[in-house]
Amino acid sequence: MVRTHRIRAHNRLYYSGKHKHHGVNLQGLMDPYGQMIWISDGLPGSTHDLTAAQTHDILPTINRAETIYLYADKGYVGGESDLLLVSRKKPANSELPDDIKEHNRVLAATRAPGERGFAVLKNWRVFSRFRSRPRRVGACTQAVFVLEQEGTHKNRL
Repeated sequence: MVRTHRIRAHNRLYYSGKHKHHGVNLQGLMDPYGQMIWISDGLPGSTHDLTAAQTHDILPTINRAETIYLYADKGYVGGESDLLLVSRKKPANSELPDDIKEHNRVLAATRAPGERGFAVLKNWRVFSRFRSRPRRVGACTQAVFVLEQEGTHKNRL
């Protein structure tokens, strides 16, 4: 989520109860090396990750690819795809078995480069507290995506 300044006291659409701030929900895909390959337009901060993925047709796209697995965080629990790999949540009033804990550790290690890709995006100062209209966050993230791609290609030459 990209934090934004509060627009109006009554504008709850962009308020994320999870993060306790106004902001915009962004979805992105990273390659296995942590390089950003796609970033979505922004949705209101109150939008759940799974709803955002459905809005942007992420899961149907992965299903059509048939050979690409999507390693996602626990916000995607309940997503309908055999190619979606998500950590398992701890049941209420009990512990996870050791094999499930190991499964979660392996998924976390596999997802780490992708999380670093999002960290690169968040390091751009323009996103520390976005001061424009929340609807413009998507266009700014697309611009940062292009700049990141340009920087990546120049480093490889």
